[in-house]
Amino acid sequence: MTTPIILQMQRALLDSSTSLSKSLLKAKVVCFKLGLAEFEAWVDSENEGYMGKETDELPEYRILGGTPEAFNPYHGWQPMGFANAELKRKLSYAPIGMSIGAIEHSLCDTKSDGMFEFTYSPEMETKIRQALSWSDARLRIRLTVPQVAAIVEKVRSILLRWTLEMEKQGMLGNDLVFNEEDKEKSARVTEGVVNNIHIAQVGSFVQAATNSNVHGEVKSAGISTEGVRDLVQQVGQMLPASNLPQDIQDNTRAALQQLTEAQQSDKPDGGRLRKGFDMLKGALAPAGEHLLRVAVDAAVTKLVGPG
Repeated sequence: MTTPIILQMQRALLDSSTSLSKSLLKAKVVCFKLGLAEFEAWVDSENEGYMGKETDELPEYRILGGTPEAFNPYHGWQPMGFANAELKRKLSYAPIGMSIGAIEHSLCDTKSDGMFEFTYSPEMETKIRQALSWSDARLRIRLTVPQVAAIVEKVRSILLRWTLEMEKQGMLGNDLVFNEEDKEKSARVTEGVVNNIHIAQVGSFVQAATNSNVHGEVKSAGISTEGVRDLVQQVGQMLPASNLPQDIQDNTRAALQQLTEAQQSDKPDGGRLRKGFDMLKGALAPAGEHLLRVAVDAAVTKLVGPG
């Protein structure tokens, strides 16, 4: 006997290793058959993403609060300083428009103690640079992995609650068949669930910051490839004038080549980058307290953290 679709969804939703996207697709089938247009629209948005939609259509659980940061070529990513606490709060909003599938994929590629970065729209980035008198600093909002994962868990919770309410009213969807009475009861059940999906009220400033359209994506920010390129370039330029022994210079160049190759691919290999950093620090270790070695140690720490 085939397991009713509502019970299939419950089992999948209780298994965190199962993709939430599959449950969303099953929910869409049920919504279509029962004529639950409003809930189906929410399911579609979560499954396809909110990109290009108005920011006031975004559920509040997709508006994350992070740490605004700017990239300093000498000190790495640093928190932005604001004299106005309200301005800092507003610039900390990160409206995440990615589909659930894309978020799940990003989480799979990131360690639990890692982090994500959200970039401002080009227009907003220009305004911030002008306001803070920074000509070309790279800007971002730093987010934690649990923050991003909470979006997935919230959607999972909403779907699970809906399936439990459907089961409570005896609507399981045996053989994907529902009758007219099911349509009437499901409308009442679903209305209560929909009313608890709160739309974010973040004000006109955030809408202006995103051009009133959601564009927000997050990406893993374990190691900045731009930072790696800057480090390789700077060390390469400083090395000839360092007066270090030739063997140290040769080993350093080999490490720089390793880093260059590791960060050139479309999806840089974090493990290979870390190996390259270890190789670079090892090559310069015999240099003692030489300025270049001290500078490299500090730069690597900024990129990958201490250790």
